[in-house]
Amino acid sequence: MSSPSKRSIYSNHREQREAALPPPERVRDLKEALISEFEAHIEYRRVPVILFDAVSLEDLAEAMIRRPIVLKSLLACANIAQRAVKRDLGITLNTYASQIRRETAFALAGYLKPMLPKELAVPALLMLDHFWWVDKEMRAGKGRWENRVREALNRLLVEGRFRKRKFQHPGGSFELDAAYPERGTVAVGVDVKRFESPRDFHKRGDEITQKVSHLRDVHPSAQFFAVIYYPFPARHADVRTRYQGQGINGIVFAAETNESIEGAARQVLNQADLSS
Repeated sequence: MSSPSKRSIYSNHREQREAALPPPERVRDLKEALISEFEAHIEYRRVPVILFDAVSLEDLAEAMIRRPIVLKSLLACANIAQRAVKRDLGITLNTYASQIRRETAFALAGYLKPMLPKELAVPALLMLDHFWWVDKEMRAGKGRWENRVREALNRLLVEGRFRKRKFQHPGGSFELDAAYPERGTVAVGVDVKRFESPRDFHKRGDEITQKVSHLRDVHPSAQFFAVIYYPFPARHADVRTRYQGQGINGIVFAAETNESIEGAARQVLNQADLSS
């Protein structure tokens, strides 16, 4: 019998999801808020059911004002997201805000009311809130990974600092996830990319080669590195083979652990001749 394989340093979807679960107090507070705010319109059919047909516009608006925690689940049950609110109402809305202005709440109530289901059980609203909270936190976690790479570069850098920088090219405006120095001519540019699945191999990689080509047009002497999250270690060599030599000075891979990110940052600095 073969010995069990060593656990991967890359997290799987289940682990990412568990890390992004809403805190128990949010679930508790939301359930209490939904039942409290719509108490006059709830029928118990083994579970509390909100009779939205019986909820007036004023009641709906006042509920959102008093208990903004209900906002996300109410919008979600009508498939309404921030973009739709901005497009249709001209309102920039944080669906997780702790306060909602009265005029905004009444505008939302008038917009939302016709699209609400006639009735919906509170556990269904809890599940909708749960789903979108997890989605938000997973996306935020991926964004924080880019920040962690940049922070690691700066911790290990002897002098100066990396920061996110934009550069202008005839083809448009482009952004480096980490650029050194902070101002002036770019000496080292770093693109941080997540290849979440094998099908990202070409699309994300082509984004990297386009960016390095445009960077060299504007800053001809700049070195360019890519730090890539790709949870398929057996295919790392394929990535290097496909993209190395296309103006890229180095391709390194990092997972989610501090050790892995710091190791990738150290490789970039060593290859860029910026280490001590």
